[in-house]
Amino acid sequence: GVAYRNLGGLSEAREHHQQALQLAREIKNRKWEGLNIGNLGSVYLYLAQYSEALAHYEQALAIHREIRDKSYQGTWLVNLGLCYWNLNNYQQALAYFEQALPILREIGDKSEEGRALGGIGLTYWTLGDYSKSLDHSEKALKIAREIGNRSGEARHLAHIGNVYFSLGNYPKALQYEEKAAAIAQEIGDKFQQTAWLGNLGATYHVLGDYQKALDYYDQSLRITREVENAKDEAIFLGNIGLIHAEYADYPQALESFEQAMEIAKKIGDKSGQGYQLINFGELAFKMGDYAKSIEHYAKALAIGKAIKEPVIIWQARAGLALAYDKQGRYRDALTQFEKATALIEGVRNSLLSTESRTSFQA
Repeated sequence: GVAYRNLGGLSEAREHHQQALQLAREIKNRKWEGLNIGNLGSVYLYLAQYSEALAHYEQALAIHREIRDKSYQGTWLVNLGLCYWNLNNYQQALAYFEQALPILREIGDKSEEGRALGGIGLTYWTLGDYSKSLDHSEKALKIAREIGNRSGEARHLAHIGNVYFSLGNYPKALQYEEKAAAIAQEIGDKFQQTAWLGNLGATYHVLGDYQKALDYYDQSLRITREVENAKDEAIFLGNIGLIHAEYADYPQALESFEQAMEIAKKIGDKSGQGYQLINFGELAFKMGDYAKSIEHYAKALAIGKAIKEPVIIWQARAGLALAYDKQGRYRDALTQFEKATALIEGVRNSLLSTESRTSFQA
């Protein structure tokens, strides 16, 4: 099951883990029961079904605590942290990663210790604390290289690349991203490959090399569909739409955004829906349809408030200010501009840490 999962065959992986779970229950082997419940959780994590993943990891953790088996407790704690990170609950994610570390060090599990450190680094990156992020990610990278964990090495290289991207050091970001993508391809890890190719696309996008960005996004989209990673599929479709908008190919941009929105709705990704509404709003603005632009931004703002996602709120308010200004509604524009400005310090660090980049950590 694990082999199928790593190679991208999630349906096969789920089937194998379910069969193994049934067998473990038949022979009353609690350790293997917990292991296969946790492995099923990882399938749901890859599928971006975070509520299912959480339920499975909590059940697996409870079983291994009950039988006093520490060999997997740290792993489930790390994975719970990843679920909460994906659900934008970063403090909860940090708490789980930090809870895992002493257990993993006690049993000498260097590979999982590296994952926990990497998770902490990833979370600090999202929170905009780049110094702490680099410190933890570099420690994780050192461990991965010491034990020959190529998958971990690629992951931590990419996360260091994320930090340099957010700091605006794009040449250095590209160096790390290229190394990460090359290792992922070498070891046949399609989940990482699609993520790091996508990040290369995002970096070239920011640098204004739209053709290179589009090439990387297209590669990522193709692989993402192979491995059934719906959340990233929506991200790449949205990014491809943004490139088409740069080229003023508005019908193609709209088609990409609509496909991305359909996926985000299907998997219940509220954050993804918010970002696609921002994309719709920007596109309508570029096309001069300010009423439609306001409609999309208002919907995005409602979602941003509902899920407490400050970047969506900020982008929606900034978009509303511009659209109101175009309509001559200067008082409304000023109100939205002032509210957006009040948010800027809180979101400055995360503006380059979200939306266009993927951060695979499993």
